[in-house]
Amino acid sequence: MPLEIREKKVDVNGIETHYYEGGTGEPLVLLHGGGPGIDAWLNWQFLMPKLVSAGYRVLAPDLVGFGKSEIPHPDNFDYDGTVFQDHVVGFVETLELSRPTLVGQSFGASVAIGTAIKRSDLIDKLVLFGPSARLISESDPIDQDWSALGRSNMEEIVGRMSVTDQFDLNEAIDRRIEMWNRENAPEAYAAIRRMLEGGGLVFADEDIANLPHQTIIFQGKDDDFLGPPVTHTWEYMELIDNASLYVIKGSGHWEMVDQVNEVESMLRRFL
Repeated sequence: MPLEIREKKVDVNGIETHYYEGGTGEPLVLLHGGGPGIDAWLNWQFLMPKLVSAGYRVLAPDLVGFGKSEIPHPDNFDYDGTVFQDHVVGFVETLELSRPTLVGQSFGASVAIGTAIKRSDLIDKLVLFGPSARLISESDPIDQDWSALGRSNMEEIVGRMSVTDQFDLNEAIDRRIEMWNRENAPEAYAAIRRMLEGGGLVFADEDIANLPHQTIIFQGKDDDFLGPPVTHTWEYMELIDNASLYVIKGSGHWEMVDQVNEVESMLRRFL
């Protein structure tokens, strides 16, 4: 881990929340995706140091149920459609961040959109990577036995994220397995999947269209997660008055990994 990035913990709404932080200046809150075993570091390990070097204060929390943050068992915790927005709002308020820009990838982009709808006053700008806040996910069966997920499954999942070799595949698989083996992780993820399948992070076009924030949307041209990706993300740009769309060649679902230099350059211009 780069020396300028530190691991920290904070209590957010009674949830022990692990996060990565580095830099000073304008705050950026980075929200990770939602696959099994994912965490903030896997999503943002390449982009964070670049943004810190560019003069930003960068914070990347592990959302409740993911990574090294607390993972309540779903028998005692309701992983509903608002819990993640509440977690982000609580994170921003607990750390007394002044109108941060929210940066979200996939699931995290949906959380960012939901947070912006709920508390538009709390944030400055929106940065969305492959958002899915208008679609109910159909990529995994709702009744899948998540407890049986093994290394071969993780290899397939991680392999689909990227179309380049910019990261160590085995290292990423090992990390996801480590996160997946934390207590309550499979049970929490199953509950989160049920929430997603029920449309818990899907928002009405009218609400999305009312977002006042300047927004940039990144979309990998070779992303195979969202159907025709450019068509899908173009609709977001049409809905949000202050939105721009940047389609990146040579990139899959992990735009901020496959083409991190291009992403960082565009982000600096936007911010």
